[in-house]
Amino acid sequence: MQWIILLLEIAVLLGVGALFRLGRATRAYSEEKGKNLATKEDIATITRQIESVRAEYAERIQKLDHENALLRDADQRRHQLSMAALDKRLEVHQKAFSLWRQMMSQANAQDNFQFFKGCELWWEENCLYLSTEAGFAFKRAMTAAYLHSELKAAGGLDKENWKEITSAGEVIAKAVQLPGLGLESIGSQLSKRDGDG
Repeated sequence: MQWIILLLEIAVLLGVGALFRLGRATRAYSEEKGKNLATKEDIATITRQIESVRAEYAERIQKLDHENALLRDADQRRHQLSMAALDKRLEVHQKAFSLWRQMMSQANAQDNFQFFKGCELWWEENCLYLSTEAGFAFKRAMTAAYLHSELKAAGGLDKENWKEITSAGEVIAKAVQLPGLGLESIGSQLSKRDGDG
Protein backbone atom coordinates (compact mmCIF):
# COMPACT_ATOMS: atom_id res chain seq x y z
CA MET A 1 0.00 0.00 0.00
CA GLN A 2 2.77 2.29 0.52
CA TRP A 3 3.56 1.82 -3.06
CA ILE A 4 0.17 2.92 -4.05
CA ILE A 5 0.33 5.97 -1.83
CA LEU A 6 3.76 6.75 -3.21
CA LEU A 7 2.44 6.26 -6.71
CA LEU A 8 -0.53 8.46 -5.95
CA GLU A 9 1.73 11.14 -4.50
CA ILE A 10 3.95 10.96 -7.57
CA ALA A 11 0.87 11.09 -9.78
CA VAL A 12 -0.44 14.08 -7.84
CA LEU A 13 2.97 15.77 -8.09
CA LEU A 14 3.14 15.04 -11.80
CA GLY A 15 -0.42 16.27 -12.22
CA VAL A 16 0.28 19.43 -10.25
CA GLY A 17 3.49 19.97 -12.26
CA ALA A 18 1.57 19.38 -15.49
CA LEU A 19 -1.15 21.75 -14.38
CA PHE A 20 1.50 24.30 -13.38
CA ARG A 21 3.18 23.95 -16.79
CA LEU A 22 -0.18 24.01 -18.49
CA GLY A 23 -1.10 27.16 -16.51
CA ARG A 24 2.17 28.78 -17.47
CA ALA A 25 1.73 27.74 -21.10
CA THR A 26 -1.84 28.99 -21.03
CA ARG A 27 -0.72 32.26 -19.48
CA ALA A 28 2.06 32.60 -22.07
CA TYR A 29 -0.44 31.72 -24.79
CA SER A 30 -2.91 34.26 -23.43
CA GLU A 31 -0.22 36.89 -23.19
CA GLU A 32 0.91 36.14 -26.75
CA LYS A 33 -2.69 36.13 -27.91
CA GLY A 34 -3.18 39.48 -26.17
CA LYS A 35 -0.05 40.84 -27.81
CA ASN A 36 -1.25 39.58 -31.17
CA LEU A 37 -4.65 41.12 -30.59
CA ALA A 38 -3.01 44.41 -29.57
CA THR A 39 -0.75 44.19 -32.61
CA LYS A 40 -3.78 43.54 -34.84
CA GLU A 41 -5.53 46.55 -33.32
CA ASP A 42 -2.38 48.63 -33.77
CA ILE A 43 -2.08 47.44 -37.37
CA ALA A 44 -5.74 48.29 -37.97
CA THR A 45 -5.22 51.77 -36.51
CA ILE A 46 -2.05 52.30 -38.50
CA THR A 47 -3.77 51.01 -41.66
CA ARG A 48 -6.67 53.45 -41.13
CA GLN A 49 -4.18 56.29 -40.66
CA ILE A 50 -2.24 55.26 -43.77
CA GLU A 51 -5.45 55.07 -45.80
CA SER A 52 -6.49 58.48 -44.48
CA VAL A 53 -3.13 59.96 -45.49
CA ARG A 54 -3.34 58.23 -48.89
CA ALA A 55 -6.83 59.63 -49.44
CA GLU A 56 -5.67 63.09 -48.41
CA TYR A 57 -2.67 62.93 -50.75
CA ALA A 58 -4.79 61.52 -53.57
CA GLU A 59 -7.17 64.44 -53.10
CA ARG A 60 -4.27 66.90 -53.08
CA ILE A 61 -2.74 65.31 -56.18
CA GLN A 62 -6.10 65.44 -57.94
CA LYS A 63 -6.47 69.11 -56.98
CA LEU A 64 -2.91 69.87 -58.18
CA ASP A 65 -3.56 67.99 -61.43
CA HIS A 66 -6.68 70.09 -61.95
CA GLU A 67 -4.80 73.33 -61.19
CA ASN A 68 -1.98 72.26 -63.52
CA ALA A 69 -4.50 71.51 -66.26
CA LEU A 70 -6.01 74.97 -65.82
CA LEU A 71 -2.55 76.56 -65.94
CA ARG A 72 -1.64 74.55 -69.04
CA ASP A 73 -4.88 75.63 -70.73
CA ALA A 74 -4.27 79.27 -69.84
CA ASP A 75 -0.67 79.02 -71.02
CA GLN A 76 -1.78 77.39 -74.26
CA ARG A 77 -4.36 80.13 -74.87
CA ARG A 78 -1.73 82.80 -74.10
CA HIS A 79 0.68 81.09 -76.50
CA GLN A 80 -1.98 80.93 -79.23
CA LEU A 81 -2.75 84.62 -78.74
CA SER A 82 0.92 85.50 -78.82
CA MET A 83 1.38 83.49 -82.02
CA ALA A 84 -1.63 85.23 -83.60
CA ALA A 85 -0.27 88.60 -82.45
CA LEU A 86 3.19 87.66 -83.73
CA ASP A 87 1.92 87.47 -87.31
CA LYS A 88 0.23 90.85 -86.91
CA ARG A 89 3.33 92.34 -85.24
CA LEU A 90 5.55 91.15 -88.09
CA GLU A 91 3.09 92.54 -90.63
CA VAL A 92 2.92 95.92 -88.87
CA HIS A 93 6.70 96.19 -88.48
CA GLN A 94 7.12 95.36 -92.17
CA LYS A 95 4.62 98.09 -93.10
CA ALA A 96 6.38 100.54 -90.74
CA PHE A 97 9.66 99.72 -92.47
CA SER A 98 8.08 100.26 -95.90
CA LEU A 99 6.56 103.59 -94.81
CA TRP A 100 9.89 104.62 -93.31
CA ARG A 101 11.53 104.01 -96.70
CA GLN A 102 8.90 106.19 -98.37
CA MET A 103 9.42 108.89 -95.70
CA MET A 104 13.03 109.27 -96.79
CA SER A 105 11.97 110.07 -100.33
CA GLN A 106 9.08 112.28 -99.17
CA ALA A 107 11.36 114.22 -96.80
CA ASN A 108 12.57 116.46 -99.64
CA ALA A 109 9.22 116.67 -101.45
CA GLN A 110 7.35 119.96 -101.39
CA ASP A 111 3.78 118.68 -101.25
CA ASN A 112 4.05 115.85 -98.71
CA PHE A 113 1.25 116.72 -96.28
CA GLN A 114 -1.16 113.99 -97.49
CA PHE A 115 1.53 111.32 -97.32
CA PHE A 116 2.47 112.21 -93.75
CA LYS A 117 -1.17 112.54 -92.74
CA GLY A 118 -1.62 108.96 -94.02
CA CYS A 119 1.46 107.87 -92.04
CA GLU A 120 0.04 109.49 -88.89
CA LEU A 121 -3.30 107.72 -89.37
CA TRP A 122 -1.54 104.38 -89.99
CA TRP A 123 0.57 104.87 -86.84
CA GLU A 124 -2.53 105.61 -84.74
CA GLU A 125 -4.21 102.44 -86.00
CA ASN A 126 -1.17 100.17 -85.55
CA CYS A 127 1.07 101.64 -82.84
CA LEU A 128 0.07 99.02 -80.24
CA TYR A 129 1.49 96.25 -82.45
CA LEU A 130 4.82 98.04 -82.79
CA SER A 131 7.47 97.52 -80.14
CA THR A 132 7.90 100.55 -77.89
CA GLU A 133 11.24 101.45 -79.47
CA ALA A 134 9.98 100.96 -83.04
CA GLY A 135 6.83 102.98 -82.33
CA PHE A 136 8.79 105.92 -80.96
CA ALA A 137 11.40 105.71 -83.71
CA PHE A 138 8.69 105.65 -86.40
CA LYS A 139 6.88 108.64 -84.86
CA ARG A 140 10.12 110.67 -84.50
CA ALA A 141 11.20 109.81 -88.07
CA MET A 142 7.76 110.75 -89.40
CA THR A 143 7.88 114.15 -87.69
CA ALA A 144 11.49 114.75 -88.75
CA ALA A 145 10.76 113.75 -92.37
CA TYR A 146 7.71 116.02 -92.50
CA LEU A 147 9.79 118.99 -91.28
CA HIS A 148 12.97 118.10 -93.19
CA SER A 149 12.45 120.26 -96.29
CA GLU A 150 11.69 123.30 -94.12
CA LEU A 151 14.78 122.66 -91.95
CA LYS A 152 16.88 122.16 -95.06
CA ALA A 153 15.66 125.48 -96.45
CA ALA A 154 16.44 127.18 -93.12
CA GLY A 155 19.93 125.62 -93.20
CA GLY A 156 22.00 123.98 -90.52
CA LEU A 157 19.63 121.59 -88.74
CA ASP A 158 18.90 119.25 -91.63
CA LYS A 159 21.88 116.88 -90.99
CA GLU A 160 20.77 116.09 -87.39
CA ASN A 161 17.19 115.83 -88.61
CA TRP A 162 18.25 113.39 -91.36
CA LYS A 163 19.98 111.20 -88.75
CA GLU A 164 16.69 111.06 -86.84
CA ILE A 165 14.95 109.88 -90.02
CA THR A 166 17.55 107.31 -91.07
CA SER A 167 18.05 105.78 -87.62
CA ALA A 168 14.42 104.63 -87.46
CA GLY A 169 14.90 101.88 -90.07
CA GLU A 170 17.39 99.97 -87.99
CA VAL A 171 15.25 100.30 -84.85
CA ILE A 172 12.18 98.97 -86.70
CA ALA A 173 14.15 96.09 -88.22
CA LYS A 174 15.67 95.14 -84.84
CA ALA A 175 12.25 95.13 -83.21
CA VAL A 176 11.16 92.00 -85.09
CA GLN A 177 14.49 90.26 -84.39
CA LEU A 178 14.38 87.69 -87.13
CA PRO A 179 17.63 85.75 -86.76
CA GLY A 180 19.68 84.96 -89.79
CA LEU A 181 17.94 87.35 -92.14
CA GLY A 182 20.34 90.24 -91.54
CA LEU A 183 17.52 92.72 -90.96
CA GLU A 184 19.40 94.45 -88.17
CA SER A 185 21.55 96.37 -90.66
CA ILE A 186 19.12 96.85 -93.56
CA GLY A 187 18.02 100.27 -92.27
CA SER A 188 21.57 101.55 -91.94
CA GLN A 189 22.61 100.05 -95.30
CA LEU A 190 19.68 101.64 -97.09
CA SER A 191 20.21 105.05 -95.48
CA LYS A 192 23.92 104.96 -96.42
CA ARG A 193 23.02 104.00 -99.98
CA ASP A 194 20.47 106.80 -100.26
CA GLY A 195 22.90 109.43 -98.99
CA ASP A 196 22.28 111.95 -96.27
CA GLY A 197 19.23 113.69 -97.67
